[in-house]
Amino acid sequence: MKIRVGYHFDGGSFPGELGHSDAAEGVVTTGPLGLVSILETRLGIVGRHYGQPVRIARYLAAAEGCCRTGEPFYKKSFKADGWSAARSLLALRDQLRLSGWDGDDPGGSARLADMAALEKVADVLPGLAERIEDVLGTLGTYGISGISKIVVHGHELGDWPSCWRRLFDALGEKGISFEVKLPEAGAGGASDLETLHKRLCDVGDGGMFQDDGSIVRLVASTALEAADALGAWLGAKENPEGDIVLVAESGVEVLDAAMCRYGLPRLGGGSRSQWRAALQLLPLGLGIHWDPFDPQRYLEFLTAPICPLHPAMAGRLVHALEQAPGLGGEKWRDAVSKSEEWARSQADCDTLLEDLRFWTEMKRVSPHIGLEVETISTICLRLSDWAAKGTQDREGKMMGAVSGMALELAAAVRETGRKAIPKPQLDRMLDSVIGAGASIADRSEAAPWAVLSHPGQLGGSADTVI
Repeated sequence: MKIRVGYHFDGGSFPGELGHSDAAEGVVTTGPLGLVSILETRLGIVGRHYGQPVRIARYLAAAEGCCRTGEPFYKKSFKADGWSAARSLLALRDQLRLSGWDGDDPGGSARLADMAALEKVADVLPGLAERIEDVLGTLGTYGISGISKIVVHGHELGDWPSCWRRLFDALGEKGISFEVKLPEAGAGGASDLETLHKRLCDVGDGGMFQDDGSIVRLVASTALEAADALGAWLGAKENPEGDIVLVAESGVEVLDAAMCRYGLPRLGGGSRSQWRAALQLLPLGLGIHWDPFDPQRYLEFLTAPICPLHPAMAGRLVHALEQAPGLGGEKWRDAVSKSEEWARSQADCDTLLEDLRFWTEMKRVSPHIGLEVETISTICLRLSDWAAKGTQDREGKMMGAVSGMALELAAAVRETGRKAIPKPQLDRMLDSVIGAGASIADRSEAAPWAVLSHPGQLGGSADTVI
């Protein structure tokens, strides 16, 4: 097997495994995460994979203990926003481990001493650095077969973090050869593009810019305007000559809409917005448990397309809230009674009645006191089961992602070691779990151009880069 590795190649690359070569067996293009996964498989290691929110929650519990017993440098930040502070500390810790830090205090730095103290008490769930250490430990005892060569793109081996350099050395000792491919500036230097390339690669001064059109900057007021201009330009090129690469770091959904308007293939590389109805299942399901009762929030829950309550029952409750926005009144009791009567007439009456009681008889608590961890876990598990039932419909992948998010949040709250989670911290945890949306790309369509999400994924020459 020949492996092509680039620091940003986990999300794709150009050119692909073959580039412009003929088909060949055993050629893989991947990034750091993919390389570690391949090595774990080859060595028979069961990879330890944990979601980042769960790792943050475990680290938060340890940092909280350090703040109670001492005065670490992050104490004020932790008091103001514990979750965000723990997330930043864990990111710093992971970077230190990848850079060769062993967790001890080398002296000379008060902050590093605080990090070392935290490392001693924190039972940190393994990240990428720990997975590399597992591979190194196994390589020290056993050999590895099936990999003949690793081609590293974009950076010299010595430019990679310390943990990676140790891994490359260990693989080299096992007989795996390495080749480094760096971006090369053209020899001519006659165009603005070559001038820019030479300056970026520190190959001389590159000369002066001539405004020859080899670099074009398009300025637009909005992303929609820019996408429309790009769609029009691509649509005018009936038979594109040479390779075209689009680097779309964001706004892919806007580009997809523009492509459709001009009859061009969709890129299909975007994530789903966190505000989609399916991704609001968790925030809505948890949000209706806060005191005082918020009828608007409850209406949003009941009218959501993915409401766990059957539409026949949810509709009656919505009508009652519209007439009398409150709980326990005559209208509300009548709506609940009619919903129960309807549920008993159905074949799955036990399930329907249980759903009705769970979502109408919940205990509400003050946002400052917080929801009990057991309550959050129960809600998350219930919503996860509900979302998992919807994986067969047209939003199947999305509902599957929502089910996984709910399970991840349930695991994260348990790792905090707290009995209750206040609303501000729970909102932060939801942000970490849901993020910018589910990483589910729409289906891309066959196109004469390649689509990348990061400039570092460009591992070769292309005629046009957008």
